[in-house]
This record gives sequence, structure tokens and C-alpha cells, in this order.
Amino acid sequence: MRLLRRLTTAALFVSTFACARAALAAPEPGEILARESERDRPAEPPKEAADGKKPSDWCAPELEALPHDVCYAKGPKSKAGKRTLVIFLHGLVQEGSGWQHSLQKGLANAGKRLGFSLFAPRGRLSAGSSNKDDTYAWPSKSRAVEDEVVEEWMQAKALVEKREGASFDEVYVMGFSNGAFYAASLALRGRLDVDGYAVFAGGAAHKGTLANAKAVKNKKPIFLGIASKDDTAKDERELAKALKKAKWPSRSISRPVGHVVADDHLEKALEFLRGGSALAKGDAADADEKREPADDGSTSTKKKKTKKKKTAEKSKSKKNKKR
Repeated sequence: MRLLRRLTTAALFVSTFACARAALAAPEPGEILARESERDRPAEPPKEAADGKKPSDWCAPELEALPHDVCYAKGPKSKAGKRTLVIFLHGLVQEGSGWQHSLQKGLANAGKRLGFSLFAPRGRLSAGSSNKDDTYAWPSKSRAVEDEVVEEWMQAKALVEKREGASFDEVYVMGFSNGAFYAASLALRGRLDVDGYAVFAGGAAHKGTLANAKAVKNKKPIFLGIASKDDTAKDERELAKALKKAKWPSRSISRPVGHVVADDHLEKALEFLRGGSALAKGDAADADEKREPADDGSTSTKKKKTKKKKTAEKSKSKKNKKR
């Protein structure tokens, strides 16, 4: 709710998803950072780009437009005193819709509260699996396009670090929806030299994922924010299982929300990636699976031992009665 109150727009309007989703249900109170389909057009011209060129309207006016439409919002250091950069990958965005602005502003405000700076880069038209020429998505078919996109992020990072006179201490790649699927792909291939990943309402374990994951040496931690009321939940749970089998450092937490980024998910993602447990009392690795506390294996081991002990006691009692 905190982030929702801080959004600078007067109201948020829900429209049809670019990926042909049905109209979304009303938002869950207190749980939403931003929707993929929110319309939020800028009320003023965007800031001038860092390279002096006239920018497009990809970046919300509150963010700085770096070269190649990488939107930037500087945030404070973390509580640990580290400079943190979050590269957040958007979901499907129809060209000219302005849907991305609410997400950008919500994340920028979150950065001020949680201690991170934000990059909100732009995907490519016709880049996704649907191949729509009016929809921005992340490259799933062309490695050449991927190289180009990643290079833009690294150039933006170098530009900001040089300008601010300090390097980032930790860099995380996060994604929502289509951006989540792509972020998971980058992580499972060990594609980037970053410190961790987080995926929200997206991500899947495709054929060969487990075999490929075991071969990756650069296993950076992955946080999975599962939206249990969304149709991405099933695939994301399968991904969580695959990561566990591959002994990949990961944490999954489910929340009863639809196709959104929950405030709680973002906070717990940062806590986990920064080295915390990401679990409060009563939390669950997957809240839809009996809401049992998630753990590192010790809890389940204790339960198994207790169950075995009770079974043994019952068996012993029966034998004594027979005697």
C-alpha cells in the first residue's frame, strides 16, 4: 500500500493486456506495485537524454533517459551502506501505450525506500515469441539482439558509475511477466556477471533446464515471486522445483495476487539477494502449499523425525498390548 500511495498519478486504469489476456480483476489492497497494463501517460515532456539527443517517451518524466532508452532513477545506499543497482525488465508493452510508466515510477519510489538505484531499459519490437511488431518484449530468438540489449545495459552502468564517481557494489536483474521469463533465462545460462536475479509472475523450467542448470558454474541466487492467482503460477512453481533439484541457491514465496508485482515480493527479493532469509515468521516458500514455514531443510527433517518417532511408539504400544 505504501508504494501505491506514492505513485504520482491521480488514478490507475486497467486495460487489455498486449498479450491478449482477459480483463484483469480488481487489485488486491495493499499488495500491488504496478500492473503490466496500467495506462499512465506523462503530463510533461521527458527529461533530456544524457547524450543530448531528444529522448523518446519511453521513460516516465520522473526518470532520466540515458542512451538507448535506459531509464534511470538514482536511489540511496542500502542499510548496509552499499550502492545497489536493480536492472528491472518490463512485461509486454504495446508501442505508444505508456503502460510502463507506472511500473517505472513505482520502482523508483521503492528504490528510495529500500535503498537501490534503478535501470528500467526498453525491450525490442517483434522480439518476443509472439513476434508482434507493435509490442516491446525481450529477445527470445536472437542472440545477436540479446548481445545488443545487454551491451546497452552495461554501457549505461559504466556511464552512471563514471559520472557519479563510484561503482555499484551489487547489481541485480529482476523481471516481471515477459521480463521474468527472460531474466530466468539469463540466470539459468549464467549469461551475466551480476549478483543475483528475481522474477515476478513469470519464469519457467523448459525441457533441458535442469541439465543446463547443473552445468552452469556461475550459479547466482534467484528469487521467485509467485502470483498464485495468475496463470503463470504453475510454470513458476515448476521452475522452483527444477532449481531445487539442481541445487541452485533460490527462494520462492507465493502471494494470493494476480498478474502484478507485489510490494512484499520486492522487499523479500532484496532481503534474500542481500543475504537475508527473506522469510518472516509465518511465511511460506509457497504459501499455497499448506502454508508451512519454508526452511533450509531443517524444519522438514525435524518433522520427519517426529513422525517416525510417533510411528515407532505406536508400533511398540501395539506389541505390548498383544503380549
